[in-house]
Amino acid sequence: MRIFMSFLLSFVASLPLLSAPDKARVAEELNRVKAICDRAAEDLWDVDFCGHTLVVDGRTGEALTYDFSSRGTVSADDLSATQVPDGFPIANTTRYWRGRQWAVLVWPFQGDVAERMALILHESYHRTQGIMDFHPGYPASSPHLDDAPGRISLKLETQALAEALRAEGEAERLRHIKAALDFRAMRIDGDERAYRAERYQHLFEGLAEYTGRKLVQRPEVLESHLADRMMRLANISEFDRNYAYFTGPAWGALLDDLAPGWRAALDGKLDLADVMAEAIAYTPTAPRADEVEREGRDYGVVEIRETELARQAEVDVVRAGFRKRFVDGRVLVLTADSFTMDPRTEVSLGRDGRIFGVMQLEGRWGNLRAWDGAMMGPRPPFIYVEAIEEDGELQLSNDHWQLELNPGYAIVPHERGYAIERKS
Repeated sequence: MRIFMSFLLSFVASLPLLSAPDKARVAEELNRVKAICDRAAEDLWDVDFCGHTLVVDGRTGEALTYDFSSRGTVSADDLSATQVPDGFPIANTTRYWRGRQWAVLVWPFQGDVAERMALILHESYHRTQGIMDFHPGYPASSPHLDDAPGRISLKLETQALAEALRAEGEAERLRHIKAALDFRAMRIDGDERAYRAERYQHLFEGLAEYTGRKLVQRPEVLESHLADRMMRLANISEFDRNYAYFTGPAWGALLDDLAPGWRAALDGKLDLADVMAEAIAYTPTAPRADEVEREGRDYGVVEIRETELARQAEVDVVRAGFRKRFVDGRVLVLTADSFTMDPRTEVSLGRDGRIFGVMQLEGRWGNLRAWDGAMMGPRPPFIYVEAIEEDGELQLSNDHWQLELNPGYAIVPHERGYAIERKS
């Protein structure tokens, strides 16, 4: 799971890289964050989570290090140059290296000043997440958000949360919060796996994003900022692993208003939404179909349903094609020591596995680069690529993928098609 998360995040952060980290520019960026860390970070979680930070060029592995716990302002002379080793997962993430935990940041930072500071604080929070009083575990995937029912539910929750953040009076705010809780119940009631996945996502990514946003935005504009940002979620094609970056900060900000002591009492057993339900003494109930029509009218349920049903029809056709290639057809079965994939190309096949349009694998057997689909699962560490054959032989270089096989390894028959084994 650690390998999976590290390399998943590497593609989330992958954007064009312009130059190696420049000490003066990096110092300027880190100085802004240090001012926040010195002033307010420890007060938020009672932990000094701003510490060892690594700013790294994804092309060359050249890096600069800095410890936010150092005194004084950040100057270029405070930054130490280093080189990360081959195989180091270069991503906006955290990494244990050289005997300590680092917040790892890919250079150059993206977005405006506020976005850049929020990112650095997000990863800094992750750096100390393992020593918090609550332990979120590692986020699981959320396949219940790949299909229309789950997506409709999440979009309605999102709209209700945005309205709650914009509400001026407590009564109006509570009305929208209760609607959000009910819409959430539509997708998780009776589905322990879905509930567990969302709880992990909120406690892992949601709290990190809440931390960054809360520390960067001025208190008087935080709620409107989160409400406006919430609308971006509706335009994201895949919700799995994305939604908590939006809903987590929203639930956190609303809890700050209605239950100010919630952070100190957090024990990791409840989703942030359930913390809210407990705080306002409300028991969410999944609305019936007629109630969804009535209660969802204020949140655009008709338009949301039309959009999602049209998307579902298109996705079903795509999935059928992938199942024919990767589930019913012959494949090359692989395991990998490390891999990267682009989550923006993910298509879930439910219990059959997940397709990634782009994937790169490395193992003792060599490496493989796929640009027209590879399937992970249903039980990792197995990964599958379509068997492209000519005259009964597997083609190691074809229009879908290319395999470089190390000496001492061979392609052998497998019940699914082919596999790789070390020669005896």
